[in-house]
Amino acid sequence: MRLKVLLPDHPEYRKAIIHTLEKGGTFLFVFTTLANSPCEKDYWFMERDDALEWADETLGVHPDQWTELPEPLPGQAAHLEYDEHGALL
Repeated sequence: MRLKVLLPDHPEYRKAIIHTLEKGGTFLFVFTTLANSPCEKDYWFMERDDALEWADETLGVHPDQWTELPEPLPGQAAHLEYDEHGALL
């Protein structure tokens, strides 16, 4: 599962993406731009709830502010955004 949130009021970051792996573990990527580009930093959490809690405490993002993103196709980067057909946005 992947989630995205925009951070218009954050002084440094513009968006964040959470990617929970099927085999366990969750990445949280933060970006300094809205563009589809490499992330500024990434964080690793054992559980998605831990990533959501960290984002709430550190980024000021309430868990209900996140929206679901389509999963990347095999071979596509988890930190980039794709449409439901796998095309890069």
